[in-house]
Amino acid sequence: MLMKIRSYFFAMSYLLVLTTQAQDISGALAKAFASLEKDPQMVHGIAALYVVDVNTGAIVFNRNGHTGLAPASAQKVVTAATALELLGSVYRYTTLFGYEGPVVDGVLKGAMLVKGTGDPTLGSARFPRTKPAYLERQLKQALKAAGIQSAEGGMRAVLSNQESYNLPGGWIWEDVANYYGAGHGSLNWNENLYDLWLKPGREKGDPVQLRVNQDWTMASVYADIRGRRDGTVSLAADSLKRANTRVSNPALFRFDNLLSTGPRGSGDQAFVFIRPGEKSFLLQGTVPCCVDSFRIQGSIPDPDRFTLDELARVCGVKGVRSMEYVNAPPGVFPYKLLMEYQSPALDSIVYWFLQKSINLYGEALVHTLAMERSGFASYEPGLRLIRNFWKDKGIDTTALNIVDGSGLSPQNRVTAKALTEVMRYAHTRTWYPAFYAALPVFNGVKMKSGTIRGVKSYTGYVKNKSGREYAFAIIVNNFAGSASLINQKMFAVLDVLK
Repeated sequence: MLMKIRSYFFAMSYLLVLTTQAQDISGALAKAFASLEKDPQMVHGIAALYVVDVNTGAIVFNRNGHTGLAPASAQKVVTAATALELLGSVYRYTTLFGYEGPVVDGVLKGAMLVKGTGDPTLGSARFPRTKPAYLERQLKQALKAAGIQSAEGGMRAVLSNQESYNLPGGWIWEDVANYYGAGHGSLNWNENLYDLWLKPGREKGDPVQLRVNQDWTMASVYADIRGRRDGTVSLAADSLKRANTRVSNPALFRFDNLLSTGPRGSGDQAFVFIRPGEKSFLLQGTVPCCVDSFRIQGSIPDPDRFTLDELARVCGVKGVRSMEYVNAPPGVFPYKLLMEYQSPALDSIVYWFLQKSINLYGEALVHTLAMERSGFASYEPGLRLIRNFWKDKGIDTTALNIVDGSGLSPQNRVTAKALTEVMRYAHTRTWYPAFYAALPVFNGVKMKSGTIRGVKSYTGYVKNKSGREYAFAIIVNNFAGSASLINQKMFAVLDVLK
């Protein structure tokens, strides 16, 4: 009896301690958050914070947690968690390589073929098995096994079961031609990026030159550049040929260069724009002075065709490259199979998706979710599937008013409460260790960040000194002034949880 009484009093004391701690933390959060709201940077802005005990679900703090705000890349946790749950952490993309026609004395009289399923990692340098050199070795071994030394019929991409438009709605013109605005195709190479190497001036305001004989890392594309007096630069067909470059349409790589030199240490303030109605790019903004070279990155406007060119180069295939659009069930490949290539597992893809905030991966996952459920990769069905999945978990669809899978669009509206509930759900799943490992560390906290113009956000997990663990989301919209300053003020609020 005495033992039962002691156990009862111990349990009550423990609960009292937890309650007192919760009250203390809630009060401290209220004070810290009120300071953030009153800050001069927030005069015309709005902030939201939602915190729960990750084990019990008890609400620790809520201020504007039910208000839909632009979340920026913090939204990526929603896409990542949905994909890990519905596709599985070991899910892999498959790219099929094949050929048609007879092989005579080592010469393929027909064409080489490739059919993709949206793998966003093909040709990426992030994984050992996706690098061009690895894929080239695999393809050469497969060609040797098939007795093929050369192909006369060129190479053809077989495209099916995916919408032709490779960008989601809501992305803005300022974003879509830059590295973070790469669209998603059935075939993708090197994350659909290319590098531009620049030579800034020595003084602020000096013109910026595009450098000659640099590695334009569109996979391994090399090109000479011919400058013009009017400030434009083109990759002319003759210089492309001399440089052993394979580009389907050199006109796509004409740049009107209006870049200027910025102050020392000013960083990358350069933007690439697609010129409406023209097959060229416009370069505007600044890059820092006082360096010998500076790199910026742009996105490939036609991922499928670009990938076809790069795969033909890797395979050593000469001749015409063409696109074949067919309606066929996923996985159907009515040609002689040469090789079946599989991507890294989904948990590895999610790692880079969250660690480096790769927008392309988010849009790939939206397409993939739609493909696996309906047999056709399209944005709206994929986004609807994500919203409905979380609706079944108790999150209202209007709390996840999303238009893409990456958070890049300023049209997204997500509540801090919804983000926190996603994080708490993830904590209960078998794939949680991979999800947690994928979260970056900021200010000593495992959390995903988000940044677009006027938006800063974080969502993640904190364990305090007493062992209590919290899931949280904090979002700030329409702040004034420096993003780095508002960051520090948001970190000061989250420090209360440590």
